[in-house]
Amino acid sequence: MTHRLERLRKRLGEEGLDAILISQGENRRYLSGFTGSAGFILISQQSAILATDFRYVEQAKSQAPSIAPLALVCLLAAKPSRQRLPSAT
Repeated sequence: MTHRLERLRKRLGEEGLDAILISQGENRRYLSGFTGSAGFILISQQSAILATDFRYVEQAKSQAPSIAPLALVCLLAAKPSRQRLPSAT
Protein backbone atom coordinates (compact mmCIF):
# COMPACT_ATOMS: atom_id res chain seq x y z
CA MET A 1 0.00 0.00 0.00
CA THR A 2 2.88 2.39 0.62
CA HIS A 3 3.63 2.58 -3.11
CA ARG A 4 0.08 3.83 -3.66
CA LEU A 5 0.56 6.55 -1.06
CA GLU A 6 3.89 7.50 -2.64
CA ARG A 7 2.28 7.81 -6.09
CA LEU A 8 -0.54 9.93 -4.66
CA ARG A 9 1.93 12.18 -2.84
CA LYS A 10 3.86 12.66 -6.07
CA ARG A 11 0.65 13.65 -7.81
CA LEU A 12 -0.22 16.08 -5.01
CA GLY A 13 3.13 17.78 -5.55
CA GLU A 14 2.59 17.94 -9.32
CA GLU A 15 -0.81 19.57 -8.79
CA GLY A 16 0.52 21.98 -6.15
CA LEU A 17 -1.78 20.59 -3.45
CA ASP A 18 -0.91 20.39 0.25
CA ALA A 19 -3.18 17.45 1.08
CA ILE A 20 -6.20 15.44 0.03
CA LEU A 21 -9.13 14.15 2.08
CA ILE A 22 -10.33 10.69 1.06
CA SER A 23 -13.89 9.81 2.08
CA GLN A 24 -15.08 7.26 -0.46
CA GLY A 25 -14.85 3.74 0.95
CA GLU A 26 -13.36 2.20 -2.18
CA ASN A 27 -10.61 4.81 -2.27
CA ARG A 28 -9.89 4.38 1.47
CA ARG A 29 -9.47 0.67 0.91
CA TYR A 30 -7.28 1.12 -2.18
CA LEU A 31 -4.93 3.53 -0.43
CA SER A 32 -4.75 1.96 3.03
CA GLY A 33 -6.28 -1.52 3.06
CA PHE A 34 -8.89 -0.40 5.62
CA THR A 35 -12.26 -2.01 4.82
CA GLY A 36 -14.37 -0.44 7.57
CA SER A 37 -17.56 1.31 6.46
CA ALA A 38 -16.79 4.59 8.25
CA GLY A 39 -13.78 6.84 8.09
CA PHE A 40 -11.65 9.39 6.29
CA ILE A 41 -8.00 9.52 5.34
CA LEU A 42 -6.14 12.81 5.22
CA ILE A 43 -2.96 12.46 3.17
CA SER A 44 -0.23 15.09 2.96
CA GLN A 45 3.40 14.94 1.85
CA GLN A 46 4.49 14.29 5.44
CA SER A 47 1.76 12.10 6.91
CA ALA A 48 -1.41 10.10 6.49
CA ILE A 49 -4.11 10.13 9.15
CA LEU A 50 -6.95 7.64 9.31
CA ALA A 51 -9.96 8.98 11.20
CA THR A 52 -12.62 6.44 12.12
CA ASP A 53 -15.04 5.86 14.93
CA PHE A 54 -14.42 3.65 17.94
CA ARG A 55 -15.94 0.54 16.33
CA TYR A 56 -13.09 0.24 13.84
CA VAL A 57 -9.98 1.13 15.85
CA GLU A 58 -8.55 -2.38 16.11
CA GLN A 59 -9.52 -3.21 12.54
CA ALA A 60 -7.85 -0.04 11.24
CA LYS A 61 -4.66 -0.80 13.15
CA SER A 62 -4.37 -4.25 11.60
CA GLN A 63 -5.56 -3.40 8.08
CA ALA A 64 -3.77 -0.10 7.56
CA PRO A 65 -0.18 -0.66 8.73
CA SER A 66 1.16 1.96 6.29
CA ILE A 67 -0.69 4.57 8.37
CA ALA A 68 0.98 4.84 11.76
CA PRO A 69 -1.26 3.55 14.58
CA LEU A 70 -0.44 6.68 16.56
CA ALA A 71 -2.06 8.71 13.81
CA LEU A 72 -5.32 6.86 14.27
CA VAL A 73 -8.06 9.21 15.46
CA CYS A 74 -11.31 8.02 17.04
CA LEU A 75 -14.38 10.05 16.25
CA LEU A 76 -17.08 9.86 18.88
CA ALA A 77 -20.64 10.27 17.71
CA ALA A 78 -22.44 13.13 19.36
CA LYS A 79 -25.77 12.39 20.97
CA PRO A 80 -28.47 13.52 18.56
CA SER A 81 -30.43 16.56 19.64
CA ARG A 82 -34.15 16.94 19.14
CA GLN A 83 -34.00 20.67 19.81
CA ARG A 84 -35.32 22.90 17.02
CA LEU A 85 -33.12 25.62 15.65
CA PRO A 86 -34.49 29.19 15.75
CA SER A 87 -36.18 30.35 12.58
CA ALA A 88 -34.15 32.66 10.31
CA THR A 89 -37.21 34.78 9.52
